[in-house]
Amino acid sequence: KTNLKVLEQQIKDYTALVERLQEQIAENKQNASVSLSQQASNLSAQATTLQKQLEGMDASDAGYAEKAQKLAEVSDSLKNVQIQQQLIGTTDSDKELQKQLKDAQEQLADFQKYKAEMESQKKTSEATIMDSYDKDQINVDKTLIDKSLEQMEADYALAQAGVTAEFAAVVTSCNVVPGATL
Repeated sequence: KTNLKVLEQQIKDYTALVERLQEQIAENKQNASVSLSQQASNLSAQATTLQKQLEGMDASDAGYAEKAQKLAEVSDSLKNVQIQQQLIGTTDSDKELQKQLKDAQEQLADFQKYKAEMESQKKTSEATIMDSYDKDQINVDKTLIDKSLEQMEADYALAQAGVTAEFAAVVTSCNVVPGATL
């Protein structure tokens, strides 16, 4: 019973660990997604502002080349952020958390399987335990069976001997009464 209680506590602990890891993975993904979305929004706003400024300028105007260069850099940064958004959850720390989660889930499954085996063994052993009444009943049944067997053997021996008269004579008739015994 102690082992079952320890096992139940381990199951409880590992269930909590699995939940914590799942929450941490989800939180990490959410934080990364929010951060990258904010960066993408800021970069898009910068790109829009630069593009509007360039629309009102001529290529020969002072500062045009500088703003065009800045727009190219912002566009490249925006592409990098979009790539990072696609790669959310693939960093080494994310992979380590995924591995820890998988290991914890496997250990939890093993604990649950072992608990089921222990409970099955417990039920089987409880079913095989007899109290004094059960033992007495088995002894009474055995005695009745033995007595029935002795009676059947005696009846069989009598039947094998055949029907005989108690005196030396020839039987000329025989009347049988249904249900009668010798």
